[in-house]
Order: sequence, then structure tokens, then C-alpha cells
Amino acid sequence: GIDLQINQQEINATWETKSAGDFDMGIENYGWADPDILSVVLGAPFWNHANFDDPAVIDAMTTARYIMDPTERTAAYAEIQRQLLDEVIEIPLWQGTFYVATRTNVAGVLFPGSFQLFLNDVTVTE
Repeated sequence: GIDLQINQQEINATWETKSAGDFDMGIENYGWADPDILSVVLGAPFWNHANFDDPAVIDAMTTARYIMDPTERTAAYAEIQRQLLDEVIEIPLWQGTFYVATRTNVAGVLFPGSFQLFLNDVTVTE
């Protein structure tokens, strides 16, 4: 087998770890299941198509990205999303559909809306 230790990190720590080459294996995608994508989309000029600039919301996102407790983090981002809805900075027009196909003897493959392929519970029958 493979001796594997999963090290969950917030995004800045992940980028530092990647830049330093201090890892043996990693999985990354530009679709995030984590709402911290808001910090990237709204905080980076090349992705901030709405030219959003509300220091209070940006500060709230900065604080929320470091919360590791899932319940507290969810509550913090729910409030941020309410603020963003109030300001109507963007209105998504569509969401693409992605398909994953497997052989009939493969079960347990998960591919949620985060664009990440989860193989945790995969089984293959002969």
C-alpha cells in the first residue's frame, strides 16, 4: 500500500508548500468546493470582472479563509454571500454540465460540482 498523510491547508499555505516543493503528491483543480474561491475571483484584478471593491466584504473573506471549523466557516461564508447578493455584483447565466463514465463493474465514483473526482469509495468487481 501507500503510506499517505493528508494535510489540509488553507490556500496560501498550499501555494507556499507547492512553491517550496515540500510535498510528495498533490491534487488540484481550479474548481473549488470551498467558498474561498471568492477571495481569488474578487481579489484578483484579472478575475474581478465586476470590479468589485468593498473593503468590508474583502476583510470578511480574508477572515473566513482562515477558519478551520467547518460549521463556523460555513456560517461566515453564508453571511458574505448574503452581502454579495445584496450588492448584486454578478448574475451567473449558466453552469456547464460535466459527465463521468465508468465501466459497469466500477461503483462509488463521485464527481460533484467542485470539478474534483473523488475515488474514496470506489470498488471494482470482477
